[in-house]
Amino acid sequence: MIHALPDLLRAVLGFALAVGVLVTFHEAGHFVMARCCGVHVLRFSIGFGRPLWCRTSRRGTQWVLAAIPLGGYVKLLDEREAPVPAALAQATLNKRPIWQRLLIVLAGPVANVILAVVLCWLMFMVGTTGLVPRLGVVAPDTPAARAGLHQGDEIAKVGGVVTKTWGQVAMALLWQALRRGQVDMTVYPQGSQAAEHPVSLVLESRETDDGGQSLLSSLGLQAALPPIPPVVGQVAQQGPAAGVLQVGDRILAIDDHRVSTWDELADMVRHKGSVSVVITYERQGSIYHDRVRIGQRVGAGRALGFLGIAAAPPAAAAMRPYLIVDRRQPAPALLAAWDWTLVMGGATAVLLARTVEGQASTRQIGGPVTIAVSAGQSLSGGMGSFLQFMALLSLSLALLNILPIPMLDGGHALFYIIEGIKGSPLSERFQLVAQQVGMLVLLTLLALALYNDLSRLFF
Repeated sequence: MIHALPDLLRAVLGFALAVGVLVTFHEAGHFVMARCCGVHVLRFSIGFGRPLWCRTSRRGTQWVLAAIPLGGYVKLLDEREAPVPAALAQATLNKRPIWQRLLIVLAGPVANVILAVVLCWLMFMVGTTGLVPRLGVVAPDTPAARAGLHQGDEIAKVGGVVTKTWGQVAMALLWQALRRGQVDMTVYPQGSQAAEHPVSLVLESRETDDGGQSLLSSLGLQAALPPIPPVVGQVAQQGPAAGVLQVGDRILAIDDHRVSTWDELADMVRHKGSVSVVITYERQGSIYHDRVRIGQRVGAGRALGFLGIAAAPPAAAAMRPYLIVDRRQPAPALLAAWDWTLVMGGATAVLLARTVEGQASTRQIGGPVTIAVSAGQSLSGGMGSFLQFMALLSLSLALLNILPIPMLDGGHALFYIIEGIKGSPLSERFQLVAQQVGMLVLLTLLALALYNDLSRLFF
């Protein structure tokens, strides 16, 4: 049923489900810890702005669903913000010891980490479909070739973590690459599970500067796939082939060189940057010949040609032998969930730190549009895929909130730590100025994220 929904509706539905669940759990962490510490909760709001629904509990807490679904908050009773009735004087946040206030502000991110483990656990029990981690052609003169990897080898473990799909290999490789200059793997030579073979890949730091998007290609690794016919599945609007090729065209030749697979086509184009060629193609039973100037861009330190087209996906029957469903029993699934929470959380944290330090591209920062598109895509991939997306998003939300930026949980925690060292609260003026600076930082991040969103959509 999800597959039948239009892309836009699927994106909106996925975004609403993901953000609604993650924000609710985050704020529930603050709420539960505040109650445990004896602090009165004035309001529990999912969303910002005008309330769409509001109800007050017997304990005096307002439960609110607001119009702008981009977050939420828990408002606690505090004498520094408004007069407090005498009956509630001991239930205020400012009367709590510093360690309790720290627990309250950190409970939100902790709730998101716990949620990520639960989501990964459910993901492994439900099962996810992915490519078998079997190697295709290993590019020569690459770390993979130098390590002795060959076409047909199956990757069993990366850094001690079991990898049953190609997506798991990619994530585990990124985590290992971010931590050290060497990646240790275990492979089954030629897919034979009778014997395991250890392999070490040596990395260069630049191979993770783009957030890992080019990591696999830079290592010389690619998944084994069935031969893909040279049929056009997508044409970039501003690409060299725009206005000439259309979806469904079957490319027969480049100049006088016949083409039988997509890999042959890609290899020809790759070596013809900024060259005018004649493309022979079949469209609805007719043969056409058109001249196209191949574009050129720099990648992996060299100039590469491109046409701005993507292949049509292989037929389902052809893909079936290359796919695997990773489904595990509850106990192994829980152990795997813990491993993958560490892998995904660790990789996200290091990438975030490198981005802040200027060592990684800010292009990887995404905003609401990117989240919605990714949510829709993962939702169309099945429940397991959507659970994995939510787990990664939950970890990202936890890491973002512990940044020491005023107005975020990490900023409040920093204020409390300074108060504990100083022996008295920071002045109201200092906190006000810090919050204004924090707001400016957050608005800048939001502007960057929205710019990246629009760039991905239109450029």
